[in-house]
Amino acid sequence: MSNDKKVTVGSGNVFADLGFANPEEELLKAKLDRELRAKRARAKPFVLGAVAFAQISAVEGIKLTPAMKRRAAKADKQGLTAAQRRRAIIKAYSK
Repeated sequence: MSNDKKVTVGSGNVFADLGFANPEEELLKAKLDRELRAKRARAKPFVLGAVAFAQISAVEGIKLTPAMKRRAAKADKQGLTAAQRRRAIIKAYSK
């Protein structure tokens, strides 16, 4: 039994090699997708400020409890980072 394998050199466009109807367009979309994903990976995380949160909460009908308000005021007073605020919230609700 022979283990000879046939190797075919690609065109440089996998979509053309696979027989897609519009391989150039598919390749362009793939490159754009890769660039957008890389850009998102480098981007800073989105942080919602207190004013924007209050506006969204009013529209959505979200009510903060007195404990939540105290925790937010304490975090502001202490100058906590977003990560430190998240840890404090997780700690408060994991009891």
